[in-house]
Amino acid sequence: MTTKLVTTSITTTVRFAALAWLLLAAAVHANEPSRKLTLSVYLDTAGADSVLAGKYDVAIKQLGSHGASFQRDQIAASTNLCVALIMSRQWDQARSTCDEAVNDARFNTADNTLGARQEQQKEMAIAYSNRAVLEYLTDKPQNATRDVERAHSLAPSTEFVSQNWVALNGKPQSVSSPEIASVN
Repeated sequence: MTTKLVTTSITTTVRFAALAWLLLAAAVHANEPSRKLTLSVYLDTAGADSVLAGKYDVAIKQLGSHGASFQRDQIAASTNLCVALIMSRQWDQARSTCDEAVNDARFNTADNTLGARQEQQKEMAIAYSNRAVLEYLTDKPQNATRDVERAHSLAPSTEFVSQNWVALNGKPQSVSSPEIASVN
């Protein structure tokens, strides 16, 4: 009788351990950051609604004729145009536009206050992160890694930058069609 009780006790313990391991694995997996690539667009700016609605040709027309009167508008316009061109697979135009978005953000003449400097770093990080997605989609993984590392070093806590950093340092999912997310 003692042998059967010990065997039942061991079997029950093994079952509980297996169940605990499965629950732990599920919890760890649920807390993993997404490995989907994400492109970021600016809200409340030219072309944003069209890009978010998947009307990339409309967004390209809107942004192509957009005359930005403020530096922030130019950064948003070039970033949103970069995303629209990536999503419509116009690789050559996307590359030059994404380069322009990086330069617009980099050379933004922000004042020297801490808040303005952090905003500029976030803008640069978003532009680099978007260009990293383009580089990955056009089979230039070394360039993608370089850009996403730059983005992450500038604004590591920015959600979509972090998400792309994680995705490009692992194996991205949904590579053929990145997600589009908005930033303020």
